[in-house]
Amino acid sequence: MEMDHIKAEVLGQKVHKALKAMIMSGELRPGQKLVQDDLAERLGVSRTPLLAAFLKLEQENLVVTIPRRGAFVNQSNDEDHASDAGSNLSSPAIPLPRKKTKMTMKKVENQALFELVYERIKKMINGGEMQGGEKINKKTLSELLGVSQTPINEALSKLAGEKILEQRSREGFFIHQYTNPELSRLFELRASIEGMAARLCAENMRDEEVLSMSGIFEQFSLPLPERYHPDYLKADKLFHESLVQYSGNPFLVEIFITSGYQPKIYQKGLLRSAEETLPEHLMIMNALKNRDAHLAQELTIVHLLRTRDLLRTM
Repeated sequence: MEMDHIKAEVLGQKVHKALKAMIMSGELRPGQKLVQDDLAERLGVSRTPLLAAFLKLEQENLVVTIPRRGAFVNQSNDEDHASDAGSNLSSPAIPLPRKKTKMTMKKVENQALFELVYERIKKMINGGEMQGGEKINKKTLSELLGVSQTPINEALSKLAGEKILEQRSREGFFIHQYTNPELSRLFELRASIEGMAARLCAENMRDEEVLSMSGIFEQFSLPLPERYHPDYLKADKLFHESLVQYSGNPFLVEIFITSGYQPKIYQKGLLRSAEETLPEHLMIMNALKNRDAHLAQELTIVHLLRTRDLLRTM
């Protein structure tokens, strides 16, 4: 169901790409009328994505719309066909080569599907649905996403090229397991992003947002029983996510999401105990309540760099 929903979202884009390719390749000739029913049948879509595609092609000066006559391929796209374009305007649409049209649409669909599969797998990794060191089960992914293994293989190869996955000879693909030196550098990145986020939170947060963050650690007290460690880990993640979310800076939020650093740094769980980090979290929260932007930033950076320093000794 999820994959069907994703496909529906990009259908208009796929139709636009297919029609544009047909125009540029000469399958749709300058001056030719674009008959919606014919194109809808050949491309296997409804008229709705066709209309959206026509509008975009018109903005790109590839199609012109003549009132009460319909949409036509712009004659100015190919001066060599100018002499016979006029007759095409008033004539019925020239039959489209079915085989070429289907091949064009199939190529566009395959490319779009690969991109969707790539983004979905990457989101699963960055969202922590797949753990560091875990082997990728291509059959399970294929069943989960409702696609063949061809786009799965293409997506995994691209992710391996980006160092998100490791491809091991005769073993397959694995989620990259970060070393302590790599995690140390990630905590430096995290300190810079979340330190500024904490500063902006103190400056920009609404009172209800401050109240919401204040409740994240309310249920915990020291010493923390071991049975509460999983809950504390969730609270830790939520607290740091909230710093970025409530910063009011969409670019910080974008970096936080696209970099995917959070699931990477939690690959080994919490590296310092709640006895160390809970007081630090509460000090940061107190600075936010007091709207002390400088102190909130400083405390957050120190909090994260202490973990960085610990990694350097491990």
